[in-house]
Amino acid sequence: MSKNLKDLPEVQELIKKGKERGFLTYEELNDFLPEDFSSVEDIDNMLNIMDEMDIEIREEGKIDKMLLGKGAIEKVEEAEILDEEGFSSDPVQMYLHEMGKVPLLEKREDEVRLAKKIENAELNVKNAIFDTKIGFDEIEKLSKDLINGNIRIIDIIKTKLEGDIPPSVEKRLIDRFNKYLKRAEKIEKDISRIREKLLNKHITPKKKKKYEITKEILRRKKLDYLNMLKLNNEQIHIISKKIINIVNKINKDEKEIMTLENKFGKTYEEIMTLKKNRKLFKKYLQKKKISLNNFKEYISKIEVFKDSIKREETIAGMNKEDLKILAYTIKRNMLEARKTRKELVVANLRLVVSIAKKYINKGLSFLDLIQEGNIGLMRAVERFEYKRGYKFSTYATWWIRQAITRAIADQARTIRIPVHMIETINKLNKVARMYVQQYGKEPKPEEIAKKMSLSVDKVRSVLKISQHPISLETPIGEEKDSHLGDFIEDKEAVSPASAAVNVLLKEQIEKVMKSLKEREAEVLRLRFGIGDGVPHTLEEVGKIFKVTRERVRQIEAKALRKLRHPARAKNLKGFLD
Repeated sequence: MSKNLKDLPEVQELIKKGKERGFLTYEELNDFLPEDFSSVEDIDNMLNIMDEMDIEIREEGKIDKMLLGKGAIEKVEEAEILDEEGFSSDPVQMYLHEMGKVPLLEKREDEVRLAKKIENAELNVKNAIFDTKIGFDEIEKLSKDLINGNIRIIDIIKTKLEGDIPPSVEKRLIDRFNKYLKRAEKIEKDISRIREKLLNKHITPKKKKKYEITKEILRRKKLDYLNMLKLNNEQIHIISKKIINIVNKINKDEKEIMTLENKFGKTYEEIMTLKKNRKLFKKYLQKKKISLNNFKEYISKIEVFKDSIKREETIAGMNKEDLKILAYTIKRNMLEARKTRKELVVANLRLVVSIAKKYINKGLSFLDLIQEGNIGLMRAVERFEYKRGYKFSTYATWWIRQAITRAIADQARTIRIPVHMIETINKLNKVARMYVQQYGKEPKPEEIAKKMSLSVDKVRSVLKISQHPISLETPIGEEKDSHLGDFIEDKEAVSPASAAVNVLLKEQIEKVMKSLKEREAEVLRLRFGIGDGVPHTLEEVGKIFKVTRERVRQIEAKALRKLRHPARAKNLKGFLD
């Protein structure tokens, strides 16, 4: 057996490799040996051969330094030191280290190659979707939502426009979308008529061929019109997901059917054929130990799953086999596009770092700047148009810079200001700087308003918003022994003057109260809340003194008349101011 094994090319290659190094790893053995080489006897014989050749089999791991030369030992030791000490725990350093391993795309041809790869993969996905009933139905739903105002046109198509767009521009885009969709719908109707003609059994081969060619030409024209809609990747992904979900549902139903069929040992079709022969059918059920009720239950479940599959086929407008091929095509091309996008992104990470460095100490950490820049880079990859002739880095720089500056504007301030307002503030600051350079003085709001064609109130509002908040803990004075908060008036606190007036007023009120009868003074205190600050109604005071409301009113009126007497009033008149 050993002799036969030695003659195998794979084994010869392993022996050669083992003799050169003196050892082999388990992984190398597993990779080199043929797939049918899996019995215990074969493996045992293989190990005997290796033993005869003095070839050691070891686990993959650190290389035994004794088997290496002096130079190699030094390199291994150096690598181990780097593992232990060389790599920083700083996330920025780790990121930059990993980023440096990825080669740059030095030639524009490489960028174009990747861009074409993405374009072809995306086109394959679109054409696969647009060629189906469900894909066409979903696009028609989008058109209805546009007409009803449920969605915005810029949310479903590829466009450079962002935010609020003028109604005239939006109408033009919607009209363009509907124009191409109507053309595609007309062609779809023509294709449907040709399909019906092809179903005619009496059609001649010559006519059939003619119809097939016409159908293919129309199909391609329809795809051209649907591609002119310029649906964005998000909408394509949504439609793709629906198709994939249908296929997943069909696969799940088929799995359930298979489980039930395995209990019978026959397929549904075989069972239904067998059922026609009652004698054989009864015998088969007895053999499988299945009761008639259980059989009916199983068949009922299978038919439910089969009906579910038919429903999904009707929704999609194609049979399950074609649906599975379609789902595979979509998944494969989406994966291809995603991988290629990632390749283009990773190759340009250095560009993000170089741009992010210019925005350090602007309110965001370096890692946050890199993260925001990477988001901008991914947007650039999504929107890159290689046919325009410029390099990707030129195009990506703008997106990266925009993403970083917007993030700083959005996150760096203590009080968040909307991005559109930040842009207005930047324009205002630019106008103000130009004014200072031209006239040598700071411009007034009226002068800025004139330059920017804005109202003065709007300019004042923008200037107010642009102010940065100051901490109440900001040190004040040369010795920094006090804080800004110490110099801000406390609106809730009572001023010393008011406190002194209140004390004097209280003393004078007590003085004049003593000149009244005890009952009169107490009624006034309760009615006006003197002392506790809680005034009482006539009824409440009446209950306290166990008299009527009218009697309380009389006592109160009498007491007030006494207080109005000049001898008493002169002590209180000074507090009226």
